[in-house]
Amino acid sequence: MLTVALLHEIAIQGCIGGLMLLAVFLCSEIAHKDDLTIEGSFSLGGVAAILACTYHAPLLLVLLAATSAGACLGVLSHMLHTHLGLNSIMSGLCSTASVFSIGLVCVGSYATVPASALLANGPLPVLLQLGCILGATFLFVSWLLSTEVGLCMKASGENGLMVRSLGKSPFVFQSITLGLANGSAGLAGALFVLNTSFFSITGNIGMLVAGISSLMIGGLFTRHLRLPLLLGAFVYQGLFACIISLGINPAWNNLLKALFIIILFSIRTHTRSAQ
Repeated sequence: MLTVALLHEIAIQGCIGGLMLLAVFLCSEIAHKDDLTIEGSFSLGGVAAILACTYHAPLLLVLLAATSAGACLGVLSHMLHTHLGLNSIMSGLCSTASVFSIGLVCVGSYATVPASALLANGPLPVLLQLGCILGATFLFVSWLLSTEVGLCMKASGENGLMVRSLGKSPFVFQSITLGLANGSAGLAGALFVLNTSFFSITGNIGMLVAGISSLMIGGLFTRHLRLPLLLGAFVYQGLFACIISLGINPAWNNLLKALFIIILFSIRTHTRSAQ
């Protein structure tokens, strides 16, 4: 049964998931790359948040540090792909594996957030804070993609040779896209940690799957970067909240997620072929 408290939690997790949806959207629809770095960036954002909170940094600086850390990891992963010749999947795996060690060294396998740094202590309710952050990020990404830089970002993903023929570097614009995507994932990781009050070294597992699933659901509403796309994150969280409320053994969660993605992919493929 969906109670008010459960609906509130779905909305909170949906806002965090919306940032992961944006990250996956930028990678798959703009950069046209399968970037596994997103999962590592989520974890790195949590690490950065914990470290910043340790030094009693204000919330804005904490979120900026997490976003920057994720963005840097995304650019680094892209450099491994373009400069060292690793394919995009391998570079993402290497980057994510590196973050695992970084997290263990910096904060350990488990860490708690100081009570004073939690989102619940902010001037606004948690849901309103998360909603404002998601909305601001969405508006910024939408605005950027409508500019000349955004057009070059799209062109670099679709046809790098065309961008090069204009005297511009596809690498630069791809780096901007992937940095922005992983920055969004890092921001999501920080918000997750600040909301739940703890960091776990394995807390990023499944976040990429959640982002992909959310994007697929959002794609049923619209295929463009519009507000209905973000509904995918909230619907995804609602579906799994329903599964939990039914009392299904959590051990089946990963299997259910895999089946869910297969069904969504089949629906999307059928819908596109029908068009």
